[in-house]
Amino acid sequence: AVPGSFGYDPNLKPYEHDPDKARKLLSEAGYPNGFKLTVEVRDFPDVFQQVAADLSKVGVQLDVNKIVNAEWGKKFIGGQWEAPTFSLTLGVAPEMDANRPMIFQSCRKKPAYYCNEELMPLIDAADAEFDMDKRRALLHELAAKLREDAPAIFIFEQKELNAYSKRVRGFKNVNRIVRYENISFAN
Repeated sequence: AVPGSFGYDPNLKPYEHDPDKARKLLSEAGYPNGFKLTVEVRDFPDVFQQVAADLSKVGVQLDVNKIVNAEWGKKFIGGQWEAPTFSLTLGVAPEMDANRPMIFQSCRKKPAYYCNEELMPLIDAADAEFDMDKRRALLHELAAKLREDAPAIFIFEQKELNAYSKRVRGFKNVNRIVRYENISFAN
């Protein structure tokens, strides 16, 4: 979850940057010399080139394969990835709810690319809970378990910027939804 979204837990800290620990964990997992990996990306190929450079420092050779959006969508919907990893931009908008990514990042997605059956009762409970404090606590628990499970490399939080002329009237962005029919222009 990101700051500003319901269920965000400010006490849950990001993973620390520790290349020595990464090399140790790779060795313990049976990869003392690292390994090769390909990622299919549609967005931000330059970011993934930096990820590849960073991973190379711990012994992981990441080849970045840029694909067009239509191809990415077909692979995401059908689960027919050529590479073992892919990029996925997950967002909590427009609901701004920490459980929204669970549509895709859980056993709910068919075919699932990540499925931890033990988390499903917690995901379902958060969806069914109407008491805000109880729901927030469930989302915090879920976030802590996902952090421990590490289903993905969380790279960055995308910021949104809206800029417009002083002539624009009626512009309003609510949870990343702009009602264009309300926009007009002054002389």
